[in-house]
Amino acid sequence: MNVPSAEQPINLLPISRQIRNARSMAISRWVSTCVIFAAGAFIPAAALALGSEDDLAPVRARIERNQQGLAKLHAEQPKLGAELVRLTERERLLTIVESGIDWLPLLGAISDAASPARFEQIEMGINEGEERIDIRLVGHVETQSDARELVLRLEQVGPLDDLTLNTSKVTLEREIYQFTIVGRVSAGWSD
Repeated sequence: MNVPSAEQPINLLPISRQIRNARSMAISRWVSTCVIFAAGAFIPAAALALGSEDDLAPVRARIERNQQGLAKLHAEQPKLGAELVRLTERERLLTIVESGIDWLPLLGAISDAASPARFEQIEMGINEGEERIDIRLVGHVETQSDARELVLRLEQVGPLDDLTLNTSKVTLEREIYQFTIVGRVSAGWSD
């Protein structure tokens, strides 16, 4: 299960801005490539126009540098293609997150089902490998049966599926049970 952490922040920029940024990067890479191609085509023509063998040495050096730059761009092209595929898939998942789930009613429904539990943490993250949204609820209850009943109530909340419960007894001033509930959120739900 892939739960977001400090190392994997979720990009909260609107999808339209993410798409615009990705397009700008792709366009600038293509423009750079076209400039290098154009320079590679015009430099030999300029060298021929000069007609002097002594003046051709700097031109040849420039042609060599341009050819090396072009070879480097050709070597990076497969990596850029793979990055484009990865970004396209991420954009699709972010679209699911943005338009597929109305988060406010979902969190309200979780809150309504929670009594008498107290949540310490609610985390949601995109599990790109399995193309779904994962949820992790951490909190505490007074008895282990309260934790089991909470899971049963949460299973009645629309989009929550495959819930699993882990509990551990903690003794502070009194005995309480800390719980972790993990599961997934189905897209396309509204209250």
